[in-house]
Amino acid sequence: MEPSKSKSKAIVVSASTPSESLLPLSQPDSQLSLLLFDVSQQVQVAMENMLKLIGEIDQSSAGIMEDIERSKESSVERKKILEEERERFQKAAFTVLEMLNTAAFTVLEMLPSQKEEVHNGLTHLIKLAVSL
Repeated sequence: MEPSKSKSKAIVVSASTPSESLLPLSQPDSQLSLLLFDVSQQVQVAMENMLKLIGEIDQSSAGIMEDIERSKESSVERKKILEEERERFQKAAFTVLEMLNTAAFTVLEMLPSQKEEVHNGLTHLIKLAVSL
């Protein structure tokens, strides 16, 4: 006896279109298969678009990071310049205070009666200079 041959058809899994993928299909199964194929195509397109957007975001973020780094470097340079200017200003202020102090002591020697007023004025100037 020969083995009996089956009359049912096999399901093809690796077909390129939904109409070829499942044989034979009933009408509801065929519609579901088409719907699934359509949804999978839409998902694939959406994924490709998202990958493109991710690439664009990566490029933009790299540019932004470069801008941030340049801004940091610029702010460090500006801070250094400002600190140098502050040091020069403080040195100039202390020089002026020394000159005023010398002048005040000269005045004190000439006008001993106003010694306390001159001392208070110098104290005020020194406090101002220190607060700089």
